[in-house]
Order: sequence, then structure tokens, then C-alpha cells
Amino acid sequence: MDFRHEVVSGKLDRLMRWNYKAFDEAAMTVRELGNKYHNVSQGIVILNIQGFNLVQHGCLRCKFNSFL
Repeated sequence: MDFRHEVVSGKLDRLMRWNYKAFDEAAMTVRELGNKYHNVSQGIVILNIQGFNLVQHGCLRCKFNSFL
């Protein structure tokens, strides 16, 4: 989705509503999964994927090893 195009074309209010809805749905999904499985307490949102490396930034084993 091209956010800049939406803003320039005067659809900022629509874009903001879409963002609020998307974050609300993500939060509800985390909450539902937490209630169902009892081991989900957070979610990760990636807003800018420039320079994102799945192995370095998305590896669960790497993330948990950094806390040890």
C-alpha cells in the first residue's frame, strides 16, 4: 500500500481509519491466541522492511537467546 499516495490524494482520514482497524485486529488476534493457548502475550509489527533480515530480526531462537 502506498501511504504517500493516499495522503496526497486527500484520503488521510480513510488511511488513519484503516490503520486503527488493522492495529485493533492485530491486538485482538494476540488476545484471542493468548486466551486460547495461554502462551501468547505479544505480537510484532514491522512498519518499514527496508533492511529487514528475517534470520537476524525474525529468528525466534535468536530473540530468546538474547535474553539469556
